[in-house]
Amino acid sequence: MKTPHTTWTEFKAAFYNALDEVHPEKFLEAWKEGEHNMNPFYLETFMPKVAENIKLKLHSERYKIDYTFVNVNDVPLILVEVETSAPTAAREIRNLCCFCAQLKVLVLSCDWEATEKIRFLDSWKEIIIHHHAAFQMDCLYVIIVGEWQNEHLIEYSFTLIDTGGNIIENDKHPVKL
Repeated sequence: MKTPHTTWTEFKAAFYNALDEVHPEKFLEAWKEGEHNMNPFYLETFMPKVAENIKLKLHSERYKIDYTFVNVNDVPLILVEVETSAPTAAREIRNLCCFCAQLKVLVLSCDWEATEKIRFLDSWKEIIIHHHAAFQMDCLYVIIVGEWQNEHLIEYSFTLIDTGGNIIENDKHPVKL
């Protein structure tokens, strides 16, 4: 049986590979149009590539979750919520807390390092702590944020959080356009 850490390692590698494999024009098309094109980009282009890389089946809008990655027995291993607004992402964190899966992922596109991380990360960690104080579940949470750097670079930040609200990993992956 896989552990949440193994699932995270495999998902992270698949996500990184997808970032590197998607043609830069697809990123530019999605990012230039703002939040209206981000969801189609993730639905039609990006998440299917991640699922292919990790060798899991992908469902969209299953259980009211944006993306559910399941194994061959149709058991959810990874849940992904994509949100275009950091101020409303607490709802997505609460949603992820209520479902059973080894890895629960929030994907955002915002000005993370300079403002939104400072404003929201601690409150999201508190939501995770309070939910897991009420029930025990062996899982991990990941906040993935795509941040436009300039016309030649998008940078994705990865923050891995345990059920106690502890940050156990921070990483970044650039996408050159």
